[in-house]
Amino acid sequence: MSLTLSRTFKQSVTVLSLGTIAVLSAIAPAFADTYRDTDGTLFITGLSAQQEVLLTYPDTPKTSSARASACGAVTVRGTGGVPLTGIIKVDGISIDTSTLPQQLIPPCANGAFSESRPTNFKTYDGQIVVVGKTANQFYAVETNEQATRRVRANACGFAVAKPNNRFTHAASSQIGINQAAPVTLSSITQKGAPICRSGTAYYPADWLSGS
Repeated sequence: MSLTLSRTFKQSVTVLSLGTIAVLSAIAPAFADTYRDTDGTLFITGLSAQQEVLLTYPDTPKTSSARASACGAVTVRGTGGVPLTGIIKVDGISIDTSTLPQQLIPPCANGAFSESRPTNFKTYDGQIVVVGKTANQFYAVETNEQATRRVRANACGFAVAKPNNRFTHAASSQIGINQAAPVTLSSITQKGAPICRSGTAYYPADWLSGS
C-alpha cells in the first residue's frame, strides 16, 4: 500500500512508493475532520498533540458504579445534578423511577436509618435511592443518560477511537464528537487507517484522493 508522510512543520506531502521518495507541492491530506476504517475505528484529525476529544453515544446507556452506604442504600444521581427519570438499573435490576415515592434520606446511624425506608424511593431533587443492599459494597448502575468516552490525540495530532464490547461502532450507531450533533457512523467517510510513528503521520493513498 502506498503511504503518505506528513510533517506538521512542512506544507508538503512525501509519497513512499516502490522504495522511492518524491516530494509533491501539495498540502497534506485534509484535516479537522473525522474518518472511519472498515473495522469501525474512528480517526479524529486536526488536533493538537494530547488534545482530549469527547465522544457521546445517544443510543448507549450510561454505566457506572455506586457504593452502598452504611445503611445499605445506593444513591444514584444524574449527571450535573439533573434529576433522573425513566428506567434505571442497579445491580442488574430494572427500576421505574416514575413509580417511586418521594421521600427524604433520613440520617444513618449504626447501620440503620432513623426513619424506616423499606422500599426504594426518590428524593425531591431527583436522586434515586435503592435500599436493601450490602453496606459499603459497590453495585453496577445503568441510567438512560447518554454514554460518553474520552480519547486523546497522539503526537501526530489525530485521536483514535476503537470499537469495543460496549461501544461497538455498528453502522447504525449514533456518535457525537466534541458536543457536535450526533451522526450515524455509516455516514462518516471511510478511509484506510493512518499510522503515527515517532510524531510522524503516515497516511494511506486514499487520503490524497479526496474520496
